[in-house]
Amino acid sequence: MDEKEDNKEVEYPEIAKDIEEMVREDQELRTEKYLREKDSSRGPEITWDSLKEIDEKHNGKLKQIVKQIGWPTISKVGKTSSYNAWLILQHAAYYPEELEEISFQEYCLKLMKEAPDAEIDPENIKYLEDRIAVLRGNPQKHGTQIKKRPITIPKLGNTR
Repeated sequence: MDEKEDNKEVEYPEIAKDIEEMVREDQELRTEKYLREKDSSRGPEITWDSLKEIDEKHNGKLKQIVKQIGWPTISKVGKTSSYNAWLILQHAAYYPEELEEISFQEYCLKLMKEAPDAEIDPENIKYLEDRIAVLRGNPQKHGTQIKKRPITIPKLGNTR
């Protein structure tokens, strides 16, 4: 689906544009970091500190958006921008010490779960649940995170 078509009839088109700009910047920097790690002739290495700086900037903007409109659902900003808001949120915290960012992720997860099913991609909820679990030192429920952490497997009981 074309991003412009996706965001054509949404409640907050300007916010959708802001989210798209944040994710463009996010993904360009992450892609360039990866490419420079593979080919040093592209320029000096991009540090994790550089990524963290952009993540903090975007997280601050996302906090403002959530305060203004709640979680950016599909009807509010379009399917693409709703997904991209989730992507920005995923990058909000990397370390267990980042308590404020983790708390914001938990708050947004709550908002996402409260939204009607058609308003949120359920896969985004699974990834965010696991991200928060890993950061909190708990087992993953869905096994979506790269870090080698145990996952919780529900007991099936006697199926005879």
